[in-house]
Amino acid sequence: MHAQIRYKASEKGIRVETVNPAYTSKTCHCCGETGYRPKQATFKCSNSACWVSEYQADVNAALNIADRYLSGESHSREHTDGDDSAEEGGRLTVPQDSQADADTQQETLGTYAS
Repeated sequence: MHAQIRYKASEKGIRVETVNPAYTSKTCHCCGETGYRPKQATFKCSNSACWVSEYQADVNAALNIADRYLSGESHSREHTDGDDSAEEGGRLTVPQDSQADADTQQETLGTYAS
């Protein structure tokens, strides 16, 4: 799958980067505390002072991945040695099809990200 994403992204001149996904689904995107997932689709923050008491788990993880990317914790996937596995357990971020899509995503992140 990683090879196909890199292939399709390179056709459109899109850079592909990875972020380490460790604990992204168990870390609160707002306060950074480790929470838990009582159900597959639910994240609960263990910090009683945080406004995030319960959140959709995939959205929480996606916000953490976006924050890691935006903070510079990503790694370029343009130059690989043929190994198709993600670096250090990293996953691929969603490639952008156009600058308009990137601007829309940034506005969305600004709405939901801490």
